[in-house]
Amino acid sequence: MGTITLPNNPGLIQNTQVTDATKVMENFTAIVTECNGSLDANNLAALAVETAKIANLAVTAAKLATDAVETLKIKDANVTLAKMAANSVDSDQYVDGSIDLIHMSAESVDSDQYVDGSIDLIHMSAESVDSDQYVDGSIDTAHLAADAVDDTKIGDAKIKKEHINADVVGTGLTGGVGTALSVDGIVEVGDSVELKCKVIEIGDWNMVGTSTVSVAHGMSNHKKIRAVTGILRDDDDAYYYVIPSSRDSNSDVYFYSSHTAGTQGIDATYIRMGRGPDGQYNDILFDSTSYNRGWITIWYEA
Repeated sequence: MGTITLPNNPGLIQNTQVTDATKVMENFTAIVTECNGSLDANNLAALAVETAKIANLAVTAAKLATDAVETLKIKDANVTLAKMAANSVDSDQYVDGSIDLIHMSAESVDSDQYVDGSIDLIHMSAESVDSDQYVDGSIDTAHLAADAVDDTKIGDAKIKKEHINADVVGTGLTGGVGTALSVDGIVEVGDSVELKCKVIEIGDWNMVGTSTVSVAHGMSNHKKIRAVTGILRDDDDAYYYVIPSSRDSNSDVYFYSSHTAGTQGIDATYIRMGRGPDGQYNDILFDSTSYNRGWITIWYEA
């Protein structure tokens, strides 16, 4: 192949220097061939590489500079889950109101997520509040519905005289205007002392075979007893009889009131009763055994 010597400034090549066009092309092709692979970035002019010069799939991640891919370079709907790093989506990326129920996992909302005061009645399911949710002492009068407190809500012996309004005297409770008011064993008469009530069983008493009976009262201090009444019943449990406080005749059943040793009406251990030798109680209607003959009611000072 012949050689064409070019001047130092190729731009100065004159038409007179090119006499054989075929020869020039042959030499130009030879020059390009010899330069193949030897052109580097320094040989390229600015903006010399256009889209048409880039082969398909030739731009790899290694060819891209940092921050080279901007929003405009990404096609719509092309950022998939696989393209997103862990923890790459925070509150700034969510569109307001875009998180609905289907996006939330089970138990994903706990007390930290609730805004103070945000849980109102409409957010609470039926029977969702029980005793564990109530703050001690938080249920006051305003929270109680009318007639909400009935006898099942009141503990035994919990109503004291200070709980009873004076207006209820004589409205159907035991007692009435000017008399004692009795509610569940608590009695108040003006400024007098408080009395309590105790009911005990007479127990087994064959009134035909035995004319007297002593019933243990169970009181720690019998001197606090202020009144004793009694009810007697027959063997068929058909008729009930009031036991008088003292003996009126030979036919009566009665509480003892004697001061004779062994027959005192009440001592530290017993309440004693008896029957007269004649009359209705010395009868086969009152001779059953292993049978509670009745009840004694004791009123005593608290």
